[in-house]
Amino acid sequence: MLSDGYLQKITCFRLCIDEKKEESDAVRGRIYGIALKEPVLFSSYSEVLMKLEKILDEIGFPQAFQQLRSFCREEKETMKKKNEVIQYHSAEEIDVEKGKISTFDIDFATRQHSSLQGKIFDEKGLESAEFDSELELLSFLSRQSG
Repeated sequence: MLSDGYLQKITCFRLCIDEKKEESDAVRGRIYGIALKEPVLFSSYSEVLMKLEKILDEIGFPQAFQQLRSFCREEKETMKKKNEVIQYHSAEEIDVEKGKISTFDIDFATRQHSSLQGKIFDEKGLESAEFDSELELLSFLSRQSG
C-alpha cells in the first residue's frame, strides 16, 4: 500500500525478510528500491547495514556527513548527484514485493555523526518508528521481524 509517496524517493528502500533463525543475527531477505536495478540479497542484519551504506554511497544521497578517506588513486569519488540517479522501477513495482516473515520500508533522511537517521514504515504504510542510529534501526528490525 503506497503511503505519502515515500517509495518514490531514491532514499527509501523496501526490506523483505524471508527467513529468520531464532536467537541469532541470521536473517535472509531482499532489499528493493527504485534506484536499484536488481534486488540486493542479505543474510544477516549487519549485512543489511553494510549493503544499505554502500547503496547510499553509490546513489550519493543522503550525503554522508563525513567523507571516507582513501589513499588509493583509483578510488575516486563516485558520488552521483540526486538528479543523475537512474530510476529502474516505479514505486508500484516496489510495493508488490513482500517478505515471507515481514516487510519494512526504510526512508533515510540524513547520515550525520557517521550514522544513519530516518523513518521505518510497516507493510501497510504506517510509520512505525524513527531512528537516529544504526543501533536503533537494528534493534527495531530485530524486535519486529519475529
